[in-house]
Amino acid sequence: MTRTLGLLGTGLLGASIGLRARECGYRVAGYDTSQESLAIAKQRRAIDEMISRDEIYKCDVVVLAIPVDGIVAELERLRDGGASAPQSKLIIDVGSTKRRISEIGNRIKNFVPGHPFAGRERSGAAAADATLFDGKSWVYVSQGNAHLDQRAEEFIREMGSLPYAVDATQHDAVVACTSHLPQLLAWLFAERYAEEDPQVIEALSGPVARELQRIARSERPMWREILRANAENVIREARKLANTLLEKADALERKEEVI
Repeated sequence: MTRTLGLLGTGLLGASIGLRARECGYRVAGYDTSQESLAIAKQRRAIDEMISRDEIYKCDVVVLAIPVDGIVAELERLRDGGASAPQSKLIIDVGSTKRRISEIGNRIKNFVPGHPFAGRERSGAAAADATLFDGKSWVYVSQGNAHLDQRAEEFIREMGSLPYAVDATQHDAVVACTSHLPQLLAWLFAERYAEEDPQVIEALSGPVARELQRIARSERPMWREILRANAENVIREARKLANTLLEKADALERKEEVI
């Protein structure tokens, strides 16, 4: 019997999951508030069919591939009975923060909070790639059900990723340093870079500067949601780094070693 996968959201991550899932033998159905995104996903063959939002939860596996605020709202809708009880054996999300999602999702049957560490500066279904998750970590937050954890790990491996169980609070604290702060720094660097002669900057940029410029092209509306959702942790890390930079500047001024 053919397995079914439901995608709530057909942007870069959703469509990439759809492409990979179809290679794994799933029949993929998609729902998106953007008809344009759905049409591109269908054209790219990331989905087999378009269905309604509630029909998504009749699929064997459901992926909530929408921004953080949307995931929270969808889980609240499911929790409060705004949709028929999900029939899915696994519901997993791709949100970049986990604490709030885990708190609400704990009341949703067969839901496992997840976060694939994969992406690119381009967005949308047109940029989707079936190999996007290959060899990347895909963390999940255990809800205390060993059978459900196993289902999540099996699905993650099918996507080509490496499953890694993590505590939700720890996840948000760590990614503030490893993901969210670097993204903020990339934008600040790009803004500073824009003040100079672009030809000179281009000629004199090393690998790190080029990577920061690439990252700075990431979609800002999505990242604004992420930074708001993890503000407490990002504030802590940003202030810690800012203080350290000032200390290093003072040390350089005193002609002391800084590294």
